[in-house]
Amino acid sequence: TATPKSFSANVTWQTDRIGSSFIEVGEDIEHLGKEKGGDTVGSLDLSTKHTVDLLGLEPETAYTYRAIWLDQDGNRGQSDTLTFKTGLRPKISDVKISNVTLISATVSWTSTTVATSKIVYGKNRAYNLSVEDSSGSQTTRHSIRFDALDHSSPYSLIINGSDTDGNFLTSDEYTFTTLTKPSLKDVRFEPVKDTTSTTMRFAWDTNVPTTSTIQYTAAGGVRKR
Repeated sequence: TATPKSFSANVTWQTDRIGSSFIEVGEDIEHLGKEKGGDTVGSLDLSTKHTVDLLGLEPETAYTYRAIWLDQDGNRGQSDTLTFKTGLRPKISDVKISNVTLISATVSWTSTTVATSKIVYGKNRAYNLSVEDSSGSQTTRHSIRFDALDHSSPYSLIINGSDTDGNFLTSDEYTFTTLTKPSLKDVRFEPVKDTTSTTMRFAWDTNVPTTSTIQYTAAGGVRKR
């Protein structure tokens, strides 16, 4: 039986007599075993329960393999020629940055394998901050919300993680900028001529598009809009 992972596979089998444990492996039957350009891996230790780890495999790749053993009398045995396919290449994808406000943002992403993750981030590519993914270790869909950010500031982030097989995952660098904090300047006002009541016109500038409301009151009066 072969149990493949992304970069490795474990093969187990049993024999009725004790013997050595070897696996011939290759990407096809023409390259099965070391003598044919593949690989032969195993141990001379004698057992009836055999296990061999195949390391350094390529993810998402079909392999052909065959179990080989020699018993203590020198008799050779071998299994049928079988196949397995290694697991998905561990990677981080579908990174999205959303709900950006003055002081917060949400980052979501997908990992091809079950993984825990951490984001390192900072302003102007200074990766001096980090936050752990709280989505749990048994998921491929992840989300982290950043809080207490500075407004009007560019941030960079990189997602790092490790899956259940111990493979390290890392993303590309991503950037976002928190919203600009609105500010008001150059307030101007003047009386409006030729009106039946006293009327004032106010004008001002803001650094970003905004809606505006004026609150006003006479001295000692009730505030109006």
